[in-house]
Amino acid sequence: MSHADWTIATVPKVLGVLNLHHAFLKQPLDFFVLLGSANGIRGNHGQANYAAANTFLTAFVRYRQQLNLPASILDMGPVEDVGILSERPQLMDGFRRVGAEMVVESEFLDSFHLAIQSSHLPPENAPTITSSFVN
Repeated sequence: MSHADWTIATVPKVLGVLNLHHAFLKQPLDFFVLLGSANGIRGNHGQANYAAANTFLTAFVRYRQQLNLPASILDMGPVEDVGILSERPQLMDGFRRVGAEMVVESEFLDSFHLAIQSSHLPPENAPTITSSFVN
């Protein structure tokens, strides 16, 4: 993988979360939820850059929690019944061929609600990969 390929996936996520963190650092937030990807947890062939960017988001949530700032992350797979996948069957078929676990909109919304609720948990009580909502 070239350096350009690496940075095209990592830089937007890293700089984006850093910009949001600094912009709201002095603001009392009700929640701070990052949307990551399940590929940050399990990886995906040929996408080490994308997995690394999402893993950074997870680490950054822990950093914010250590500062006693609200933070949580929602690492999701593809959502099948809304958005671009619902509009492009050939894209959805590609995800299914590689065994991607799909979620539906209601599962995404339930998960997002849980991420909002756990945004203020102390680090020792925050959900982990083995304790958080998993479909």
